[in-house]
Amino acid sequence: MGPIGYLVVGLGLMPVIAGAEIRVVGSDLLGVELTPALREFARRNDSAVTVALSGSLSGWQDIQNGRADIGLLSFSPHESVPTAPYYAAAIAHHVVVVLAPDASPLNQVSFDQLREVFGQTDGSGWKRWSDLGVMGEPAGRNVIPHALVRPDSIQLELFRFEVLQSRPLNSGLKFDRTEAEMERLWHNDAGAIALAAQVPLEIKSVRALSVSREAKGMAFLPTAPAVYRGDYPLKWPVYVVFRRAEVSRLYPLLRYLLGEEAAQVYQRAELLPIPVEARRDLLFGLERLEK
Repeated sequence: MGPIGYLVVGLGLMPVIAGAEIRVVGSDLLGVELTPALREFARRNDSAVTVALSGSLSGWQDIQNGRADIGLLSFSPHESVPTAPYYAAAIAHHVVVVLAPDASPLNQVSFDQLREVFGQTDGSGWKRWSDLGVMGEPAGRNVIPHALVRPDSIQLELFRFEVLQSRPLNSGLKFDRTEAEMERLWHNDAGAIALAAQVPLEIKSVRALSVSREAKGMAFLPTAPAVYRGDYPLKWPVYVVFRRAEVSRLYPLLRYLLGEEAAQVYQRAELLPIPVEARRDLLFGLERLEK
């Protein structure tokens, strides 16, 4: 897989929703959840919407070439976010959360500590909780790294890019995806620490850790405000992109994409929506842009 932003490149057929008046393109990571939601939006509003969520790179090319109207796009670290004549604003983020058992005395971790646990190192192998600053009886236990995402997920690519500087992951990393696997993990493995896309709200015995870039830096929990402000470091934005001159025609669909119903769709797609106040501010800005 290539750098962040190019993971979402792909080819796909374009399902047509009541014609082809507004064309939506973008990240294939949204396709399973967002395509049926847009179909329902089009049905309720008697609108014509065409959806091709087959990749950010191809979607951005379609926007520039006039083949699409709205893009839901992620950009690589080496790309600039579009400016005039385009409008671009983050509406959700891919996030990597660091989870630990609720009973763990650990509250926060730094990039250096995450690198030691989740990266492939030449050291002595497994780290102990004492290496992460834990004292007392748990200090002598091994830290067992887990990932609650697919090996090819954007979350792991993001983690490798931000924390490991694209170096390999720990070869002993254990992958758990099903709800049953996660339940067993947090009940049976007191030494577990895990990377995930979201905090599993249905499992009460686990919590997110605060994360800092520097060993003595300020650490932040992966809350929507902290992610949106840029305080929480393990995040990657998804932007809504369109031509500014088209805002009047596109406004009803843009309003949907910034609404609560779409925010729930993003959550099902394992993204964190921007805070509701930020969505309201963006809508207000679009109304002014429209005039």
